[in-house]
Amino acid sequence: MYSKILFFLCLALVFIIFPAKSEEILSGSLNSEIQENTDLIDYILSKEDLTRGDIHTSGFTVENLIRKNTAGLVTPHFKQCWEEPFYFPKFTKRVCNDLGKNWKGDKGIYNILLASEERTGYVSGRLEKYMPVMNVDSEKPIEKALEKCYKYTYKKDFEEKFIYCKINNKEYNVNISSLPASDTFSSVPVKLQKIIAEHLLAHLNASKYRNRAFRELEKDRLNQLYSIGIYHFLSDRDKNDKGFSEMVERETGEDAIELEYDMARKFDCNDMYFGGLPLIMNLTTIKKFLSDPKEDSSVVDGKEIPGKSIDISSIVIEFETPFGSFAFNGTSENNVYDCNKYFSIIDAGGDDIYKGPAASSLINRPSSIIIDMAGNDNYISTRDDPCSQGFGMMGYGILIDSQGDDKYASYDNSQGGAFFGVGLLWDEGGNDSFEGRNMTQGAASYGIGNLVNTGGNDSYYCFQCGQAFGYVGGCGILIDTEGDDIYVGEPGTKDREKNLINPAGLGHDSSRNYSFVQGAGWGRRGDLSDGHSMGGGTGILVDLTGNDHYECGVYGQATGYWYGTGILYDRQGDDSYEGSFYVQSGTAHMGMTELLDEEGNDTYRVWKAISQGGAHDFSLSWFIDKKGNDKYLCFEEEDEKDSDGKFTGKKVKTSGGVMIGSAITNSCAFHIDTEGDDLYELVNSTTLGYCLMRSGPDSYRYDEWTCGIMIDRGGNDTYIRNIDRNIEKDAPADWPVPSNNSMWQEICPNGNRKFSFGMGLDCKKGMVKEAEY
Repeated sequence: MYSKILFFLCLALVFIIFPAKSEEILSGSLNSEIQENTDLIDYILSKEDLTRGDIHTSGFTVENLIRKNTAGLVTPHFKQCWEEPFYFPKFTKRVCNDLGKNWKGDKGIYNILLASEERTGYVSGRLEKYMPVMNVDSEKPIEKALEKCYKYTYKKDFEEKFIYCKINNKEYNVNISSLPASDTFSSVPVKLQKIIAEHLLAHLNASKYRNRAFRELEKDRLNQLYSIGIYHFLSDRDKNDKGFSEMVERETGEDAIELEYDMARKFDCNDMYFGGLPLIMNLTTIKKFLSDPKEDSSVVDGKEIPGKSIDISSIVIEFETPFGSFAFNGTSENNVYDCNKYFSIIDAGGDDIYKGPAASSLINRPSSIIIDMAGNDNYISTRDDPCSQGFGMMGYGILIDSQGDDKYASYDNSQGGAFFGVGLLWDEGGNDSFEGRNMTQGAASYGIGNLVNTGGNDSYYCFQCGQAFGYVGGCGILIDTEGDDIYVGEPGTKDREKNLINPAGLGHDSSRNYSFVQGAGWGRRGDLSDGHSMGGGTGILVDLTGNDHYECGVYGQATGYWYGTGILYDRQGDDSYEGSFYVQSGTAHMGMTELLDEEGNDTYRVWKAISQGGAHDFSLSWFIDKKGNDKYLCFEEEDEKDSDGKFTGKKVKTSGGVMIGSAITNSCAFHIDTEGDDLYELVNSTTLGYCLMRSGPDSYRYDEWTCGIMIDRGGNDTYIRNIDRNIEKDAPADWPVPSNNSMWQEICPNGNRKFSFGMGLDCKKGMVKEAEY
C-alpha cells in the first residue's frame, strides 16, 4: 500500500513538471519508450498503474440504470459495449463492414433488412428457404390471387364486389366471383401474370402478418396509434402553432404517451419483420424480370431451353384490389401517379411524377410498393400526406428507383422510415436530392428504416430526426456507396432565423437547432416527467467513397441520448464536418457513439462543446480518424466588442468546450488520430484528454470511472490552445500545454481521483488496436 501511495506522489510530481520540460528532452523520452508495436492506450494507462480492464462501468450500476430507465427496451449490443468500452470499436467496425458490402447484388435489400433486424434485437427469416411460399395458380394466376385477396379482406361479402380493370386500353368491370372463370388477363404474357400474382399474394401475406403483429392492440385504437405516428416528432415551431397543436392533441388523444409506451412492449416485431420478407424476395424477382423480360425456360430431351424474350414495351395494366389500385406500365412514357390511389406501381421507364403517399402504408393499406426502373423521376408529398416515399407507418412501405437523377421532396415521415413498421428506399444510380423535415432519410421508431443510395453525387436535407436516426426500438440506416455527397441537418443560425425551428435551449446553443441526424440514437427520457423512460434505438450512417460534407446543429454526426447508439462511418475522401454541440461522436446521458473516418484530409469544426470524442453522464464516445492531414477547429468566430460594447470590426474566437477525448460525469471518451500532420485549434482548457468527475463520496457515482484519452500518433502536429483566462477562471495556471511529441495530463481535482483518468499523448510511433480493426 505504501509503495502505491509513493508511486502516485511521484507521478503527481512528474506531471507537475511536464510543462517546464523542453520538447527535446520529452521527445527523447517518448521516442525511447514507445516502439512501433507499443500499445499506446496500455502505455498511458500504465502511467497510473492501470489497464484496459480497469476502465469500465460496474455491473451493478449498469443493471440498476437499465432497470430504472429503459422499461426493458434497450438494444442487445448496448449493455455489452457500455460495460466494456474498449469492445465498442470492434463492434462498430464489424457492423459497418457488413453494411458496406452486403448491399451489393440481388439480395442486397434482403441482407440490409436482416442486419437492421439484428440491431433492434430480433431475428426472423434468416434463411430464404424457410420463407412462406406464394403458391401461384398455373392457369389463372392473377384472377386466383385477386380472389384470395378479396376473400381475406371482405369474407363472404366479396362475391358482391365489382372491380375495374384496364389491360392495354381495354376496360372491364368484373365481378370478383366470376373473375376466376374469365379471360380478363389472357392477353398478358404468362410469365408476367405469374409475377404479378406472386406480388399480390406477397402483399396478402404481409397484411396477415401486420395484423398479427398488432393482435394485442384494441381494434378501435389502431387509428389513434396511427395518428401518434404521423405527429411523432414535431418542431417547436409546429408546437407553437396553437391551431395545429390543438388538432394534433385531438387526433392523438390525451393518453398518447401511455398507448405508445404500452404498444412498445406488446408489438410483435418478429411478425412484422417476417411478413415483409416475401415482399422483398418478390421485388428481387420483379427487378430481375424487368431487366431482361423472358418466359420461363423449359427442358426438352434433358436440355434446358431458354425462355423467349417478352416485349413489355406496350403493356399497360391497371386493376383494383382490396388494398388500392395496382398499375404496371411497361412503356417509356412520362406518367403522373396519384399515390393516394395506387398501393403498388411497377413502371419500366420514363420521367415520372409520383404525388402523395408514394410507396407508404396507410391506415387502410398495410403495405405499399413502387418499383421504377428508369428515368429522372420526381417524388412529391406535402403536409397533407401522413407519410411518403418508402415509409412504413404501422406496416410496410418500399420504394425502389433503379436509374436516373431523381428528386425526393417530402414533409414528415418519409424516404426510408418507419413507425411500428418497415420502410425502405433504394435508389440506384444518378445524382439525387432528398429533402424532408422530420423522421426522414433512414429513420425509425419501433421498426426499421433504410435508405440505400448507390452511385452519384447526392444531397440530403432535413430538419431533425433523420439521416440515420433510431428512436426507441428502431434502427435507422443510411448507406451511400459513392460520390461527393452533402448531408445537412438544418443547423438554423442567427442569419437564417426562418430555419431556426427547434432552438437548442437548456444551455446548449439557443441560436441553432436540435438535430439528431447523421448517425443518431435517441431514447425517451421520463425521469424528469412521467417516469415512462424507454431506451433509445440505433442510427448508422455509412458513406463509402467521395469528398463529403456533413452539417448539423446540436446532436449529430454520431450522437446518442438515453441509451441510444449513433454511428457515422466514412470510408474514403477528404471530408468536412460542422456542428455545434454533442456532435462528431459527442454524447450525453447514457449514450454510446463512434465516428470512424478511415482516410482523407478531413476538417472537423465544432462551435460549442462535448464533441470529437466527448462524453457526459455515463456515456461512451469513440472518435477515430485513421489517415490524412486533418484539422480540428473547436471555436466560434463572433464580432468583437470593445470595452464600451461597440463592435470593432474584428472577429474573436470564442466558445469551445469539453472536446477531443474528454469526459465528464462518469463517462468514457476516446479521440484517436493515427496518421498525418494535424492541426488542433481550441480556445478552452477542457480539451485534449480532459477528465472531470463531479460527484462527492456520498454518491454511488463516486466509485464509477470517468476517463478521457486523446492520442495522436504520427505526423508533425500543431496545437493552438489560446485560453481566455477571463472565461477559464477555474483552469489551473500551470495547466499543461499540449505539443507535438509530448504527453500531458488533465484531471480536475473534483471527485474521486482513484477513478479519474485524463491524459493526452502525441507520439511518432506505436499502435492503437481499436483503430486497427
